[in-house]
Amino acid sequence: MAWPTTLISIKKSEILDLGSTPSDYLEGVGWPDGIWVMVRVLEGQLTLETSAGQEALTRAVPGFVEPGDRAKVSGLSDNVRYFLEFFAEPSAKIEDF
Repeated sequence: MAWPTTLISIKKSEILDLGSTPSDYLEGVGWPDGIWVMVRVLEGQLTLETSAGQEALTRAVPGFVEPGDRAKVSGLSDNVRYFLEFFAEPSAKIEDF
């Protein structure tokens, strides 16, 4: 089964309440609440850039950034796709191919 392609743009958000965010994913990678998260595409790799206090962290996200389109990502797991949808800009959308 092919995963939907997620169209995203960079966004930075404050996470203050894990109960209102995709907490299963955040807790799975050990991120506390109160951090900010920025979705970023760098050299073909999708990452989530985070900040906990003064420490900047970057975690790669399982997925594939399609060549030639830095905003198209495919091959995402359900919880990662949900996380990206939650933090996507309002103009972002999900397309099934």
